Amino acid sequence: MKVNLKKIGAIVAGATILASSVAFAGLWFGNTQLVNDNGAPAVKVVVGEGAAASDGVAAANTAAKIASSAFKSQELKAELKGEPTCSAGSGEGKCAISNEKVTLEITVPGTIAEGTYQLQTLIGDNVDRLLIDRGANSLSSSGYAFGSDATDTSNPFTDSSTYLSGGPSDTSIFKVDGGMFTPFAKYTVEDPYAGKTYTEEQTLWLKGKTRYSESKDAIVADLDTLAYVLKFKGATDDLGIQKCTTPTNTTLYASCTSTSNSDYLTSTHKTQVSFLGEPWVISEMDPPTTALTTETGLVSGGYVKLAKESVTGVLNQGDSFDLGDVKIVLDDLEAHGETVAAIVSIVDKATEKVLKKDKASVGTTKEISAGGKIYRVHLYKVAPGYTYGAKWADMAVYSKELKLQSGSRLDPDYDNNKEWRVVLGWKNKGGASTDDDPDSLRMVGVWTSDAYNLINNNLVKGDYAPLVQDPVKWKLSFAGLTTVEYDSLKFTMTRDSAKNNMQYIRVTGTADAQICNLSAPYVYVSSSKDGAVFTVSSAAGGSGSGASNKFYVAVGGIDCNTTDTANMPSGAVIMPESSTSDDYWVLRNYSGAGGTLNVTYSLAGDSQTWSSGGVISVQNWSAANTTANGSMSELRMNFSGSQLTNWVFGVSEKAGTGESYTYSDHMIFGLDVATQASSSTFNYDETTYPVGDTSGTAQYLFKKDYIRYVFAGPTDSGNTTKEEGFITERGSQFVAVDDESVQFKVAKDLAYAKFVLAAAEGSSSSEATTKILAEGDETTISGVKIKVKDISETVGACSVGTGAAPACTVDTTGQSAVIMR
Repeated sequence: MKVNLKKIGAIVAGATILASSVAFAGLWFGNTQLVNDNGAPAVKVVVGEGAAASDGVAAANTAAKIASSAFKSQELKAELKGEPTCSAGSGEGKCAISNEKVTLEITVPGTIAEGTYQLQTLIGDNVDRLLIDRGANSLSSSGYAFGSDATDTSNPFTDSSTYLSGGPSDTSIFKVDGGMFTPFAKYTVEDPYAGKTYTEEQTLWLKGKTRYSESKDAIVADLDTLAYVLKFKGATDDLGIQKCTTPTNTTLYASCTSTSNSDYLTSTHKTQVSFLGEPWVISEMDPPTTALTTETGLVSGGYVKLAKESVTGVLNQGDSFDLGDVKIVLDDLEAHGETVAAIVSIVDKATEKVLKKDKASVGTTKEISAGGKIYRVHLYKVAPGYTYGAKWADMAVYSKELKLQSGSRLDPDYDNNKEWRVVLGWKNKGGASTDDDPDSLRMVGVWTSDAYNLINNNLVKGDYAPLVQDPVKWKLSFAGLTTVEYDSLKFTMTRDSAKNNMQYIRVTGTADAQICNLSAPYVYVSSSKDGAVFTVSSAAGGSGSGASNKFYVAVGGIDCNTTDTANMPSGAVIMPESSTSDDYWVLRNYSGAGGTLNVTYSLAGDSQTWSSGGVISVQNWSAANTTANGSMSELRMNFSGSQLTNWVFGVSEKAGTGESYTYSDHMIFGLDVATQASSSTFNYDETTYPVGDTSGTAQYLFKKDYIRYVFAGPTDSGNTTKEEGFITERGSQFVAVDDESVQFKVAKDLAYAKFVLAAAEGSSSSEATTKILAEGDETTISGVKIKVKDISETVGACSVGTGAAPACTVDTTGQSAVIMR
């Protein structure tokens, strides 16, 4: 067809314009004019320099012939170049646009509230699958064994038989899931391009213990392993997120990287997962090549990239993303075989100066440094057409991109997460001997251990371990001990004088009350609490029992005005008969050389036995040093050698509950009754050798400024000496010891060591994301679906500036149509 440039000019300009008022610039092919502004072909015939006049006539005739034959019926596509201008006399024309608006349709899912989770365990206990059991349970109930990955009791790092290469091998670990920590609630992963959905489960796993640290003078937490795990499952399977959403054959979901198949890549679908409580886009997936011939097994390896989009959308050639001081312009697209790239410019908005030009390939992120900043440009999809509007790119600028490469530290190209390691678990959809390429991301594990120095191995109250170092969104803090009420328990020795004329002591089965004298030294035991803190039964054949918050121990001997005195060896306990009156006392006779005298101490435990807690025990050295006698002989105090200790006192506390109900810890100290009573002391050194080992190194039986302590376990076991300030596994405190007294603060209830999982301070700051959307487009931001339902505007009347003529004149001389195809 004949090209009428005047008509084309009017149509492209988008207005009805009189031909007489238009000057159109013609049709060009590149820099060569094909048709002039009058619509006639522009033909030139060049003749040689020495041609005759007749040659010029022939050339003119040739040009005319070409012109007359230049009209051919053919579809042409032209693109209008240049800008028309509109003038109105001496002023500029303006059109009022008002009521411009975008109507958004927003779907808000159930929100996930900021939450905290508090983990409590016993002092001196392990942090494993079952807390507060003091190791009483076997692996089947206290650990997560390696095996199937599809059960609630699956080890997160299993490959279906053992642990994944590059991951931790722990089984005794504790799990925090979405039912405990609300930000871990199940998350729906949507692939809007493929129409697929996946379920994501987030969990935290930790292994460690709590204990008393002499160097810190406090209860500390040792974290051996800390892991954050994402697990994905499909709508009908436990395979995970596929690399390719459409197979290249019936089951091969691992290969779609060619340009023709790149639309099948999940990483080009802007699929969002929840990572550390925030949405991140999957920007790259690269499974390992390790052969996997089943759907049930897992292999580790490969890498995944997650990104935060700052601005994203479809750009036509020449369009740009506004990034504040600069803009990123899509200059052009180029295609060479399987390689398709976008050519972009970083432009200073104030000066329009191009700061940097570069290229980004499909499916990759290009880091461009310009003006002292790094811009991460990612290309999802492109249409490398040949006309304006047919050349476009679906792009994004990332504010952050993390690389999770299995077997390496998190984001290995940078040094922000040196102490965090990554392990990825992949499955194979349709796995078989003929299709052994892993293709589905089942698990993402980010973990650290004390070996990597992030965990100080001595977390004191207020210390925390971040869940990854950058970005820090959550942290696991050690909050110290729960608040408990204490009883001030004190053993006070009087060594300079006897206590004479203690009246109304019930010694025998008769109602008669005796008057007794306590020889020096004697020990007074007192509680800061009122009531029947201590109880004791009377001597055999006696009447009643004692119940009070105080009692005496006659370690120096007792003399009463009764014939029974000869049958009362040292060590008898004298206690008020009633907690409300001191009118009558009862005497509990010590049973002799092989005996043990137990006073129940309800504030330290309700079992009221030495083995389960809740008693104060008194033994002489002979009983304590004989394995066949008494309660404290079970504490391996059967030492041999020279000996200063005459009496041994012990406080047995209940140190467990539930599964650990029968566990107890013991605080033990000795009393050296000197020949001169005034030299008797609680605070002394005594070393000896264990039974059967007199050639080794001498050990402290009792040590000055220390007590002997027997652990409930399992963090520590056996017995040792502990200095002033020591905190027991119940939560009691050894306050002080001197020659004449020993003092404790006994916890009335079990104290627990606390961990708190919560958001890090400042982690909830807002983060702007720009989406360029056309009418009908939709996107999801932080779980909120946004759809552009309609864009409308109202255009008002045109007006001209003051003094301008009312007529508008359109000048299109600056425009030309360029044949594109």
